[in-house]
Amino acid sequence: MLIVLALIGFIAYGYLLELLPNLFPPGQDLRSAIALLVLQGFLAALVVGGLMSYPIAWLTGRYAFWAALAVASPVLVFRGPALFDTTLHGITTVIVVYEIFAYVALLVVGAWLAHNSLSKRCQTPVPGS
Repeated sequence: MLIVLALIGFIAYGYLLELLPNLFPPGQDLRSAIALLVLQGFLAALVVGGLMSYPIAWLTGRYAFWAALAVASPVLVFRGPALFDTTLHGITTVIVVYEIFAYVALLVVGAWLAHNSLSKRCQTPVPGS
């Protein structure tokens, strides 16, 4: 089941990275274009992390942290080699690092918070019983 979640997350993340530049086209100014690229990476990671956190926590329980790392692994595998590409400009490498960090961090923290929320919900007694 984690393979399916990883595939869904990877496809959704890639689709959002392709869709967001159409919704928010970069301007002519270099600073605003860089800021917009960083924002697009963060928004894509936020949406995927928000949508995937509860299913990961629900399916894996107390192993949600490790499962979220496993679900994030396709992004690490396919975007990681760009970190070692010497032909890329320095700012491009920074943006790739930020995208990887944001995706993994938001997915892992979201799954951990979702697990805590679900475990507290299960421990809370039902009123009137």
